[in-house]
Amino acid sequence: LNPNRTRDNLDILKYSMRSLEKYASWFRNIYILTCRPQIPAWLKDNSKVTVIHHDEIIDNIYLPTFNSFCIISYMAEIQHLSDSFLYIEDDMLFGNVVTPDFFRDKNNQTILYPRFETATQGDSRDNGYLPPWNKAVSYCNYLLDEKYGYSRRRSINRIPLMVEKSAWNEMIAAWKKDFCFTRKSRFRS
Repeated sequence: LNPNRTRDNLDILKYSMRSLEKYASWFRNIYILTCRPQIPAWLKDNSKVTVIHHDEIIDNIYLPTFNSFCIISYMAEIQHLSDSFLYIEDDMLFGNVVTPDFFRDKNNQTILYPRFETATQGDSRDNGYLPPWNKAVSYCNYLLDEKYGYSRRRSINRIPLMVEKSAWNEMIAAWKKDFCFTRKSRFRS
């Protein structure tokens, strides 16, 4: 395994959390989801920050896992997580003030920020030359096409995302077999 995939050698998480504190101070709690026994050495006691280890929310049959798709699929299992929560990757930084309405419209719907290009389409899902991320996007588009009809969906920018736990759990229930397959894969490849 590449050690750079399992360590934060640039303290990016620390700077991500600092940017959250400075530019999105309306948050109530931060949950850091990581593999046991990892806890950032610089992390001080803070009532807003809770470290959650994989084995606290992921079924033991799927551990250990190095598959971020598997890990993310369990996010909504974090105890005390708000029904509506902001999902942020550990390497994302805020560079300016954001308020909840940056992530929600006036009807309280999640705002997505699409790119101009279209996402990898569902008919590419068996392309052996696609990197794991693009292959996953392609397979997701295949599943969406099956359920809702064909559509050329646009790629979504990689930014923090407001998530509704109920919608997340509905998605997992709708594609239970596919989530089970993802969870069984210890690596993203």
